[in-house]
Amino acid sequence: MTRRFRRADRCVSLDDQPVEIVRYRSSAKAGHLQQRPAASVAHLRGEELGVFTHGAAELLNPADGPVEPVFSSTLGYLTEHYGVSPLEWGDVVIFRLQPHWMVAFASNPQQLVSGD
Repeated sequence: MTRRFRRADRCVSLDDQPVEIVRYRSSAKAGHLQQRPAASVAHLRGEELGVFTHGAAELLNPADGPVEPVFSSTLGYLTEHYGVSPLEWGDVVIFRLQPHWMVAFASNPQQLVSGD
């Protein structure tokens, strides 16, 4: 699970879900993702685990249109995860990354799976 702890830039990967990206609506990154939705995301846990993906970012809560059906469940998950609704941070947008390509690396897969 990826966690970035700056309020302007939060990413989280949901279990069995595409990656969610939270940005301030007025940020340059939010504008770039809306204009050019191709994005790459990486999650690294030291030298033990690496997950790399490329896909298309989909805006879940546009300012001038209806929210996507998965928005409420995504917002609920993020609120539980962070202990506060992302909507309380200000005017934020939430994107979902739909992967086209994904690869993972584990230096010791058995240890990773067993949880030791």
